[in-house]
Amino acid sequence: MKERYAPVFYGIILALGTIFYGEFMATTFGVYESDIKAALLQEAREHTASVTVPGHKQETDADKKVFTSEAEAQQIADKAWVYMKRAHTHAEGLGAITLVVALLIGHMALRPLIQRLLSLGISLGGFVYPICLFYAAVWMVDKGTTAAKADVHYFAVSSVTLYISGIAVVFILIILRHFRLTRPIRFVFADESEG
Repeated sequence: MKERYAPVFYGIILALGTIFYGEFMATTFGVYESDIKAALLQEAREHTASVTVPGHKQETDADKKVFTSEAEAQQIADKAWVYMKRAHTHAEGLGAITLVVALLIGHMALRPLIQRLLSLGISLGGFVYPICLFYAAVWMVDKGTTAAKADVHYFAVSSVTLYISGIAVVFILIILRHFRLTRPIRFVFADESEG
């Protein structure tokens, strides 16, 4: 059994890590929801023109005053909270999916290098994307929605590409194996006697 899962070990670890930090976010958000919402609103207010936040260092640079009104600051803080909840939901969902797919890859008759690359790519994509959502939420109250999304855009696109393309490859390999159409790509598959 150890030999079967050795090539997908790091994919399994990343998947479990994704589930773990998703649960950590869920617990933290549940316990400190009002504090987190208040901190997001306060940070957004500090970057709002003509608003003074008592007891906090006010942003004095006019270029960093991203929001024009307190209503806009409230709207962005609410949107940031939604993005944080999305990050936790995506972490739990992608973690569970990548764990199952990594275990499935461990059972497929593929060469160990192919198993390793597929499980690692899928799990890495599933691990990184929720972090992108979380950081977009954190930066949103400082920079605005567009700038925050732009900051994580390349990481988000890269992680989603790794995740989806990896799952597509696994799907295609399963179909090809089932219909015995593996002759053109037989170098991908392990000999049945190997594993």
